[in-house]
Amino acid sequence: MTAPSLAAVRVAVANGNFAEALERLADFGESPEVLELCAAAHHGHGEFEAAVEVWERLYTVHTAAGRDQDAA
Repeated sequence: MTAPSLAAVRVAVANGNFAEALERLADFGESPEVLELCAAAHHGHGEFEAAVEVWERLYTVHTAAGRDQDAA
């Protein structure tokens, strides 16, 4: 079995397949890249409150790691 790839998630988001992207993201942790894709997928799917919650988690991840520039 191969590890899941974020490439398929990126393609789904780029093609507007936000529900598919969210389903695929269930296999990943909470890295900054995963959180950014998750927020974009929620936003594109019309789930604005969920998108904001994910962006807030992304902000926390960046600031906790001392990456204030990325958090901005």
